[in-house]
Amino acid sequence: FTKKFTFLRAYSYYDNLIINLIIRIKLILKITQTLVHNILYRGITFIQSKKIYYDCAFEFIDLNRFDKNSKYDNDHIPSFFKEKNKNCFFFLTSHQFKTIQSASKITYKELSKKISRKGFKISFLDHIPLSINNLFFFTRKFYSLCFSPSKKVLYGKKLLVFLLKNLLEYKTFFDNYSFNYIFYNTFPNGKSSFKINDSIITSLANKNSIKSVGCQTRAIYSSKYEDCFDCFDFYFSWGKRWDLISIYRTKYIDKILHSGCIYF
Repeated sequence: FTKKFTFLRAYSYYDNLIINLIIRIKLILKITQTLVHNILYRGITFIQSKKIYYDCAFEFIDLNRFDKNSKYDNDHIPSFFKEKNKNCFFFLTSHQFKTIQSASKITYKELSKKISRKGFKISFLDHIPLSINNLFFFTRKFYSLCFSPSKKVLYGKKLLVFLLKNLLEYKTFFDNYSFNYIFYNTFPNGKSSFKINDSIITSLANKNSIKSVGCQTRAIYSSKYEDCFDCFDFYFSWGKRWDLISIYRTKYIDKILHSGCIYF
């Protein structure tokens, strides 16, 4: 019995070892794929260009909300800031562009023209070339995590790839642009699974002396539970109910401002 138990323990040990090795190899391949895709699509720059300065940066969310004929017109936000801060512009992530494109079949060029007609500019984050310094830094950092003895790396492999994709876009963005405020939207009770990166944006913004601003985009349903949180310097909510329902989600927001429902 003792020999059989020892054999089973040894088998279990080597079995886990092989599984861990396979997971790490898959993680290395996924990270390599992400890096290579960004290099081939965006290109590499060896000289860091001078920063372009604006007052406010807004994430572009929805083409319909930007259209004045839509009843869900969200254009009043940039219009309001345009009166006080003359330099405002939009930025668009690769993931959000795919969401917009799936609904409207619009191209980068067409979207850029639509926005420029209304007097705004837009920066497509996946069009900004990667700096060689950022590329070396992220390559070294993420590959070192793959070989880390900690098993936490194995449990969070999807999160690591998600983090790398976001950092490659946003770190380059903050290296090329400077502004006072960055407005970023999250989607409560719905698509929070891919809008969990405001903590990344806020940390990069604060390192560059920029304030991050979020806003409530839809009604909150108390019947739904979300295992996520927001991280902003300022947050515009429709009313005090947001604070009561989402106590844990708003824990890492410095200041909540009640603006009322933006659609009515």
